[in-house]
Amino acid sequence: MLVTSNSDLLTSEQLPPPSLTPGTVKLWESPRQSRGLTKNQLPVVVGMDEQHPGPAARPQVVEAQKAIAKADPNIEWTSMVGLEKADISHLNNAGLLKHGERVAEAMSRLWKKKNVRSGL
Repeated sequence: MLVTSNSDLLTSEQLPPPSLTPGTVKLWESPRQSRGLTKNQLPVVVGMDEQHPGPAARPQVVEAQKAIAKADPNIEWTSMVGLEKADISHLNNAGLLKHGERVAEAMSRLWKKKNVRSGL
């Protein structure tokens, strides 16, 4: 699983277009390759809080994540829209529980796919 923080967003000048550039794909492949795993052996769940000021100001980051997930059957993109928050950045207890459910459901869908091998 790969977790992306809203504070990890690049500045506007650093942002690539929302596409599957070789550099973008390489970043996402690194966790698999560094562990000697093939693409089919490591399911990845990604997403971020699209309503947080950082991603809201840079929607191309969210769109790039969605595009990568759409192009790779071993990646699921999750949304945080509608989750209850304690403040502008952090989920409250109810939001955390619901977010955990969304991530678990996404991971479950990945493990059920035939192209993702079990028994890691």
